[in-house]
Amino acid sequence: MMVRKKRYCRAIPEATNKSEAITYMQAFRTELLRGRLDLIDDYGTDKFETIVDDYIRYAKTNLKSIDTVIPIAKSFKCLWGKKLINDITPKLIEKYKSDRNGQIYLQKKVGDKVTTKRICPATVNRELGVLSKIFSIAIDNKKTKENPVTKVEKLKVANKLERHMTAEEQDRFIKFCNHDYSYLNVTAAELKKITNRYSNYSYDHVRDIALISLNTGMRFNEVLNLTWDCVDFSVNLLCALNTKNG
Repeated sequence: MMVRKKRYCRAIPEATNKSEAITYMQAFRTELLRGRLDLIDDYGTDKFETIVDDYIRYAKTNLKSIDTVIPIAKSFKCLWGKKLINDITPKLIEKYKSDRNGQIYLQKKVGDKVTTKRICPATVNRELGVLSKIFSIAIDNKKTKENPVTKVEKLKVANKLERHMTAEEQDRFIKFCNHDYSYLNVTAAELKKITNRYSNYSYDHVRDIALISLNTGMRFNEVLNLTWDCVDFSVNLLCALNTKNG
């Protein structure tokens, strides 16, 4: 819509047909001419992809979990990048939440058994958290005035009890890495067959990672990022770098 030689764009999700859209547009024009709307600064008329790019720059500078959040931000950019910021409404986000929850992302067939993995509620909530931060930064940058994600409820997550490996399971795992299959309840002939089958595989690196993880509770990436500077054998001290919770 053109007003005083200036173009204004606004999403009207309430309009279900052309006639209703025209009615809303006329009311919008009247309010604008009366100076009762603060759209002179063109809030929300930028492309959505611009505020995603702002967020990605922010994440690279300020966040440690960039391997997780940046791919999520880029997926939103691919989905809605060409839309205007104002076009990203709570209704649109609610539909995304509904469609995304339970979505199949992997199907694998092993023999006659088909394994299906689906997107869980916690994953959807994490994605909505990134989307909410995108809008929060956009508000700080004066590119929009509202965060539509705040009007969308998060999915309920069924909290599962933490499952820790028992001492017996840990012992069996370490034995497996050392090619010791004596814990298996098999005959001597079967044990020899199993030993020969796996003897050509080396699990030394897996054993080392497992030992560190079992004894420290460190995350997988934290273990992989360790350098010799992190180890002090004189006092048996191990320091993790760039941990998620500091």
